[in-house]
Amino acid sequence: MQASIGYPASLSAQDPACGPGALVFNLRKGGADLLLCNGFDSSDPSGPRWKAVADGARHASAGVALQQLITLDSWLLVYARQRITVLSSGALLVLPERRLALLRGEEVNCGSFQDFHGTVLLMRGTAMSPQDRKLLGQRSADVRFESAWSRLLAAYLDALDAATLAFISREESGGSLVEQQVLSLLRRALRERSVGARPWLHGAAAASRAQSRGELLYQNICGWVADNYAMAEMSSELAADHFQVSPRYVQNLFSRYGGGVTFVSFLRDKRLGRAMEMLADPRHAHQNISEICWNCGFTDPVYFGKVFREKFGMTPGQARRQGFRATS
Repeated sequence: MQASIGYPASLSAQDPACGPGALVFNLRKGGADLLLCNGFDSSDPSGPRWKAVADGARHASAGVALQQLITLDSWLLVYARQRITVLSSGALLVLPERRLALLRGEEVNCGSFQDFHGTVLLMRGTAMSPQDRKLLGQRSADVRFESAWSRLLAAYLDALDAATLAFISREESGGSLVEQQVLSLLRRALRERSVGARPWLHGAAAASRAQSRGELLYQNICGWVADNYAMAEMSSELAADHFQVSPRYVQNLFSRYGGGVTFVSFLRDKRLGRAMEMLADPRHAHQNISEICWNCGFTDPVYFGKVFREKFGMTPGQARRQGFRATS
């Protein structure tokens, strides 16, 4: 008999996951939380609606959940299904229907989210890569998105309902994959808001006359890749698109100024270096090797293990054990 592919059944209107309140999913241990919010639940807390539903913890409202979850150095990616006014940094902020906003967690008044309908991704700074923290830190506390990538991100968040998340969470790495994809779209949306074309030219006037325009571009590409290596889709084509040059020109720059190091090798070394740091750091002990692989931009744990051993002469597991012994 041919096996069929199973999908989560649609939730009925009577299902607790469709009722008021906030359902919180932790996408990965120590990682981001995803809140599905349907206004305020004024029912008796002892009622069945307050029981855990589909592996998600129930709260009376988004405000109650955020009050418990927000930490210092956290960010909220907010997708509003209904228009609402929230208080952030002491000012009223109108979140239009079907739009995204990015807010600093510590500046948000949680009580103003009591009647919120929509989705919130709560990202803790301690669980994010240095590159993501740097990217977010360069933006103002209130970022509204008006771009193609932001529309795709909004559609992605809109599709994440309780049944879908319950189905995805059956796989060990399902939640981690969702978090990785959302953050990848968020990075794209933030980069799309960059001011001006060819930003690498802005410092050209102040550069040394001995430094050619090509060398300046090469250095800026290297810096950009070093800041964004964790993106799984990073490639010479993506770098070329960002700096508005051709992929062949990017490859020629590395051939001329890279000292024999190609773009692919440069990117791989950045990812492997960061993976080694994370494996040896007890602060990342909650992440398994596959999660570290994904968080460093690799998409295949088998390939990651192979190139890691080629570079460092040991497996990722051996590197982790060796690093932990050194810090104990």
